[in-house]
Amino acid sequence: MKSFVLFIIILFVTQTSVFPKTKQDADEENKLIKLGYDYAAVGGIWAPTGNLSLVGAHPYLGFRLGVVKKKITIDFSANFKFINSPKSYNVLKDGILYSTRHFFGGYIGIDGDYVLLYKKQHKITFVGGLAYDGFDALTKPNNGVDKTINAFNLNIGLAYRFYRASDRYLEVQAKYNLVNYDNVGGTDLSGKSLTIGFLIGGLLVAHY
Repeated sequence: MKSFVLFIIILFVTQTSVFPKTKQDADEENKLIKLGYDYAAVGGIWAPTGNLSLVGAHPYLGFRLGVVKKKITIDFSANFKFINSPKSYNVLKDGILYSTRHFFGGYIGIDGDYVLLYKKQHKITFVGGLAYDGFDALTKPNNGVDKTINAFNLNIGLAYRFYRASDRYLEVQAKYNLVNYDNVGGTDLSGKSLTIGFLIGGLLVAHY
């Protein structure tokens, strides 16, 4: 995972500051939207690592809405992880230790894209985000008590986008998520996560 993060940082730095811009690059950049709005439906797989892998991989669904200005996109993002954990884990609530397999999570935050490479219908982007992340471990209907485990999420990755038309696209992205779920008194859930996401989206152009 560390080598993946290092590769992304090196690629971002070299593409933005080292290689000189060619005339072809300039022509392609002139085609980028000066101002527009981005929207997408999002789905994918959340795969935890380390001790956190105990709760298993989970699918997620969500959406994003934001603003595009040339190479930069800033989106509000929200998604939900679901399906119970394949194994039981312990959580402490009001001095009582509970064993649970319940898992329903959320991600709410700001995600950003920066175009690294672009050619006609194809784009490769650096992606990253900052979000509030967490999941419900206990719910009142089942246990009479509730318990949510939360953490801040800092993530980075790469994405490939294919434009089906000038204003519609398909995208796949891989992101490494730096999280620290602090399950005090319960099972050690320390670890990070990798997300593989698939997006179907479009652009509303305000100004070319």
